[in-house]
Amino acid sequence: MYGQLFCCFALPAVVLGLGAWWIRTQEQQSPPWRRMLFLLIMAAAALIVLDLLIWTNPYGREISSSLPAFGVLPVLVALLVLILNEPREFARLWSTHKALMAALVLVIAVAFGLLWLAEQMTFYIVTILTVALAVIWLVGRRSGSAVLTLLSLLSLGCLIFTTGGAFFTPSLDGPHWSRTVLTVMTVTGMLLAIFLPPALLYGSLRDETALDIRRLGWRLVLVAILWSGIAYQVFWDGVWSSAHARAFEDHLPFAHYLLSLMAGLVLAFSLRGQRRWVGPGYVILVTAITTLALIWGWNVSAFEITEQRAARLDQAITGFNRDNGRYPASLAELTPRYLPYIPPPVVVNQGGWCYQGGEDTYRLGYVSGQFTYFESDFFAETYASAGEIPKGSWNCDQMVAQYNASQ
Repeated sequence: MYGQLFCCFALPAVVLGLGAWWIRTQEQQSPPWRRMLFLLIMAAAALIVLDLLIWTNPYGREISSSLPAFGVLPVLVALLVLILNEPREFARLWSTHKALMAALVLVIAVAFGLLWLAEQMTFYIVTILTVALAVIWLVGRRSGSAVLTLLSLLSLGCLIFTTGGAFFTPSLDGPHWSRTVLTVMTVTGMLLAIFLPPALLYGSLRDETALDIRRLGWRLVLVAILWSGIAYQVFWDGVWSSAHARAFEDHLPFAHYLLSLMAGLVLAFSLRGQRRWVGPGYVILVTAITTLALIWGWNVSAFEITEQRAARLDQAITGFNRDNGRYPASLAELTPRYLPYIPPPVVVNQGGWCYQGGEDTYRLGYVSGQFTYFESDFFAETYASAGEIPKGSWNCDQMVAQYNASQ
């Protein structure tokens, strides 16, 4: 079933690809403005189709409930990016065919207006993704090795930090602005990880001359860095969705697939000859990598990882007590002598460890629960303790209350 959905999303892209192939085969006999005219006509048609799908959606004017609209979205974004990438051809066509160009621009403007009236969220999605892909494509084509390396490492760092899992989990009580920052970092890292590799590949494949193997090899290293970031993100999504008994198909990487489809279309349409096949190959590879990462994460137990990390923490706490004659007041006292860093619990993806410490007592635990697809029951799990625990609540009680209240 879900394979059919992927194919359904790809059908509009196939139509565009066939059109691109036809235009390329006719370039030798056709005037140079034909390609830009084709892009404008296709963009106007895609916008009109998207408008109709949103306006006539029987489940409401929301793209989230229209699979055909999702299929048109990557094609529309790719077309708009291709138009923005060639301002000179646009200006040349305008100078020779003003009436035709004015009519097409008017149709596109009206279609965008209708999209705004139908659902502003879809309008923002189209606009933001178009601008993001166009800017990243431009930067990827024109920047030097140092900038491209920095952007690749920045994307990887953003995805590792904001996803959490291995090194970090966000606090439940963080200020609102911090959550906004984490969201922006996550989106930025994800867009860079999927949109930048095609631009890197285009920089080495755009000429039909012999390949510069050294340059291509370095760009492939950067592509691998970027892909490792999105694989890390999807892997942990699989770990948490499995722990909370979510349906596997609910977490299939549709977003990564659609974003790679946008970038792959731009790459396929921009290259020449047999190298155009790198475009669809890129989409297939991103989809395969993210799907395999999800499967891997799905088969990893968040409960077992948390138990193993709790055991490491407990050993460090015991070592601290042996050396200092007391238990640490907070887990931060364990670093860096007893642990290089505090690995977080991962049954839930926010909140961190539950801990109380004093001269002769300590208690270590985490938020756990019993989960089904329809409901979640969170509770505090005590992993280890010593001495007479003082009466009263500890931070686990507040975290459990917050999680249960959010259901």
